Amino acid sequence: MSRRAVLSLALFLAVMLSPLMPAAQSPIQSCTATPKPSWCSAVSGDRAKGWLPQHRSEVMARNGMVASSQPLAVQAGLDVLKRGGNAIDAAVTTAAVLSVVEPMNVGPGGDLFAIIYIAAENKLYTLDASGKAPSGQTLAHMNAIGYAWDSMNWGPGSGMPSGGILTVTVPGSVWGWEEVLRRFGTMTFKETLQPAVDYAEQGFPISERIASDWVLPRAVSKDRSDPRGCCVAVDADSVATWYVDGRPPHAGRIYRNPDLAKLFRILQARGRSGFYEGEVAAAIVAKSKSLGGTMTMDDLAAYSGEWVNVAKTAYHGYEVSTLPPPGKPSAVMFSTVAGSSSLVRLLTKKTFTPLESAYLVNSTAPGTALVILSFTYCVHSFDLKSVPRVTREAS
Repeated sequence: MSRRAVLSLALFLAVMLSPLMPAAQSPIQSCTATPKPSWCSAVSGDRAKGWLPQHRSEVMARNGMVASSQPLAVQAGLDVLKRGGNAIDAAVTTAAVLSVVEPMNVGPGGDLFAIIYIAAENKLYTLDASGKAPSGQTLAHMNAIGYAWDSMNWGPGSGMPSGGILTVTVPGSVWGWEEVLRRFGTMTFKETLQPAVDYAEQGFPISERIASDWVLPRAVSKDRSDPRGCCVAVDADSVATWYVDGRPPHAGRIYRNPDLAKLFRILQARGRSGFYEGEVAAAIVAKSKSLGGTMTMDDLAAYSGEWVNVAKTAYHGYEVSTLPPPGKPSAVMFSTVAGSSSLVRLLTKKTFTPLESAYLVNSTAPGTALVILSFTYCVHSFDLKSVPRVTREAS
């Protein structure tokens, strides 16, 4: 028998017998496994200076760079750059792939904030595509179902549910993706969403860290249709979508999400209107109502984000630019700046005003402190026209 015939026979037998063979175990192991893989005891860091605990050397490149929390998403963005796309095209592609491979952190049902620098103009453009409260999500409605301000809790969200359908806003991500592509991109959804379609349809191996985070929160009440008493149970539809055989997928598992691939194909064909109108919008509203939410088709159809003025401040000779409220970075920026000057004055005072007492927290390290500023206080330091995200009725 010839060598070619032997190889052909071997290949035929491998194909025919493969269903009878036990599935190979994933080579990915966790440091909680017994025994621990040898690399779990490796010395942290491979940098000679800087942040020594970092496990990877910094990445450098000449022609472009993409950064995200998942390498498959990064590679998809790099492929866009290699095909001639610009940073905006790559960013949308990366975000879409992330919604497939790391769905607990980003997705079409979320928000979008963007700061875009146009070198030719030496100018920053800032987009706020955050979620708006549904029109029925009024203060009166929240009070009527048992949620009210708690006098013992002066923090943000006092008396409000920590999760569940009542915390869901009209999503802004899809609107924002198309908005940045229209204004600054060179590609359309047809090109930028295709890598996400491919991974969602064909599957991808779940990485170790993401597998450990792939746990659904308790998001519904005992009576699914009543949002009062939330949240004590995991949503059954979410389990059917994100789990495999009712359990979180393990590291190395090939995971597919054909429904998400279908959504992306609708966006490729119809643009963002395919999300905010039609069958997708109807499915969102139906799910919201089944859990006691108030979102309507009109809420989705009327959604739009807004181009806003960037928030700026000076810090040790540098100009710091970030998103204005309601973006959280503005509060972080304000706290950082406050920590360099006014914090010193606060710490030398003998007495404090109620506001200072509520938001001044001493840390355990000698001579240091953390200032946690109220969001309302932060808003007053910027143009209030930049805070459009809450409906008038609910404000």
